[in-house]
Amino acid sequence: MEKAFIDTSFWIAFLNKGDQFHKEAEDYFTVALETYRIQTSNFIVYETVTFINCSLKNHQLALDFLDRIEEAQTLGQLYILKVTDGIQEEALSLFRKIEHKDLSFVDCTSFNLMKKEGIARALTFDAHFEQMGFLKEP
Repeated sequence: MEKAFIDTSFWIAFLNKGDQFHKEAEDYFTVALETYRIQTSNFIVYETVTFINCSLKNHQLALDFLDRIEEAQTLGQLYILKVTDGIQEEALSLFRKIEHKDLSFVDCTSFNLMKKEGIARALTFDAHFEQMGFLKEP
């Protein structure tokens, strides 16, 4: 089964009913679970929890997200990739070289993890993944 990487923008759209991409993310998530071996990173989980808690001001939703992540791992529906020291160093190098002023360091860790793990497809609403040569869905 082909792997797909879920980015923060997808998680936020999926969880936040007020997000412009919520319906699209919600509809696509079931398809993704049936089609791909879904992966994300520990940094993406942390970034998503932080956004939900601090930007959406919804601590309970942040806790619910963590519970859902844990449950999905237990059921084998989601695999969490760890950002190692080596991935962090590569991400810092990429971050220093990249011209996009709005590209996040976490995105750089995701790009390096995806390359290392042979993941070509990202579930994201962030155009940077496509700009970096990955397939973007939905």
